[in-house]
Amino acid sequence: MNEGKDIEVYVEDVGVDRLIEWAGSALGSLVQVDQMGDIRVFHTDGRPQRVALTITPGIEGGPFTSLHFIGGSLPWSADAACARQIARELGAVVRSTPEVPTDGSETWLELTPTGERSVPWEEAPKRE
Repeated sequence: MNEGKDIEVYVEDVGVDRLIEWAGSALGSLVQVDQMGDIRVFHTDGRPQRVALTITPGIEGGPFTSLHFIGGSLPWSADAACARQIARELGAVVRSTPEVPTDGSETWLELTPTGERSVPWEEAPKRE
């Protein structure tokens, strides 16, 4: 578990409502507390340590939606663990920071239901 830290992943071409449903199943009941344009902010409801979730669709005008979890007790040890769960459960392409830091280059870990690879952000997602 990740106590009081943050997790951020980028999910390709999955609707916001489906992502909210998935996050609720992973964290428990969610309550929307704010909305700024397309950006929506949620808090967990009924947990001793509140988790905030910010969902931002269309990152850099592209097909990715950011899920940014902050605080509380998160069920993942790192961004990649969360990304693996989403890829597996939603059958989606997900990007996260790599588990092992790179040499400072903009390399991302891209996960699919069948595997993972390192990619530069600008590279088009791998299609299954």
